Amino acid sequence: MTSAAIFMAVSAVSKNFEQSNQLVMPILTVLFLFSGFFVPANKIPAMWKWVPDVNFIYYSCERSPPLPTSLPPCHPPEPG
Repeated sequence: MTSAAIFMAVSAVSKNFEQSNQLVMPILTVLFLFSGFFVPANKIPAMWKWVPDVNFIYYSCERSPPLPTSLPPCHPPEPG
């Protein structure tokens, strides 16, 4: 639902398909970067702490079942 809203908003301000692709890539880059897979949730800089709260990819990664491979989990356990 959230992803559809993001892409609909981008398409509303875009003049054509190419421009919509150019506008959505920076948004997706930030969402992927702070999804908890590339940058763990406890390592996100203070200025970007709000991104996981609005990130639909973060919640997908958080609720996904563990992978049957040797890949690290999306959200490593908190130290302590």
